[in-house]
Amino acid sequence: TNGMFTMRKGKDTSYNLKVSLTDLFVGKTIKFAINRRVIDGDITTCEACNGNGFIKQVRQIGPGFLQEIQRPCSSCLGRGKMCQFKTEREIVEIQIDPGMSVDNVIRLEGKGNEMPDVETGDIVLTFTLIHHNTFVRNGDNLFMKMRISLVEALVGCDFDVTHLDGRILKVTTPEKMVISPLKSTSSPLRCIDNEGMPKTGGGKGKL
Repeated sequence: TNGMFTMRKGKDTSYNLKVSLTDLFVGKTIKFAINRRVIDGDITTCEACNGNGFIKQVRQIGPGFLQEIQRPCSSCLGRGKMCQFKTEREIVEIQIDPGMSVDNVIRLEGKGNEMPDVETGDIVLTFTLIHHNTFVRNGDNLFMKMRISLVEALVGCDFDVTHLDGRILKVTTPEKMVISPLKSTSSPLRCIDNEGMPKTGGGKGKL
């Protein structure tokens, strides 16, 4: 628009990385290798299609009737340009910030595969969460299930919890507090403030 030429962008390359709940709680720097295709040498115009990217074919479909067909050039794969490629290995580094969600997407601009006369695409990183044996995340909160006896529910209990950052939390129920289901839940539920996932604006959710 306005006399300016905008180069079209090449396809993005997708990677999926597995992260643990501990990685998302304390943060982590992840290094991994990517293999990308880069242009090796000069870019030339395809002689087979004269740089058009397609080949015209005319065929007769009946007496006096001709049909013109265009098909992508098989020499340059429709690009109109010819070049050689080589594979380049690169180590990239990304930062997992405390409290990040697996729904977040990280984009590494210009790290995709190179193509002639096309702006190099990006690498798009998505994440899969590894199952944790103790904690389940729900937004900024962490949930854990603890099995207690009827006696402990009536007279109180205390137990240790190893948190995601390695700290030992000593959990003790107040005296004379009967552990029973709350009105809004089908099972006993109690919360510890500020021991959930780190929040973007500071502080933590609940455990």
